[in-house]
Amino acid sequence: MLKSHLKKIYEIANQGDAREESYYSILEGLLKGYIESVGKRNIHITTLPKKTETGNPDFRIWDGKQHIVGYIEAKAPTVDNLDLIEDSKQLKRYRQTFCWQYQIGGYQVCGKWLKDRKGRTLSLDDIKHYCRVVTALQKTIEIQKALDDIYPEVEKETVKFER
Repeated sequence: MLKSHLKKIYEIANQGDAREESYYSILEGLLKGYIESVGKRNIHITTLPKKTETGNPDFRIWDGKQHIVGYIEAKAPTVDNLDLIEDSKQLKRYRQTFCWQYQIGGYQVCGKWLKDRKGRTLSLDDIKHYCRVVTALQKTIEIQKALDDIYPEVEKETVKFER
């Protein structure tokens, strides 16, 4: 599956006149093929979805209802500065929206908190508490990212045991 998609990307890139959008149909096909191959149901892909509170993603992956699984910001394979793009304000905004998606013990924290209070009026203290939960999740995600970034260096210093 991947080989045929890479071949298509190579062919388009070799034409010399392709823009980022020229690759969208190939990426969408790859994503759909993967979703099908792993037996996932109710996963939808929207190419060039409407503008979100975080910007204009190239793709939105969602359940066809309200639950957004993620956004994809595609780049042409000829782009050299992906590290700069990864740290861009745009991608930081995309990542920040996903504290809603954050799970602990298989539960979507923000959604569960609200579902547990369904049917009742939230007090000002409830709303303040929820805001603190969201802030804590955002900070947790930032800390996890920082740990992921330094982990390769830490791993170099670990003691290796011979068998």
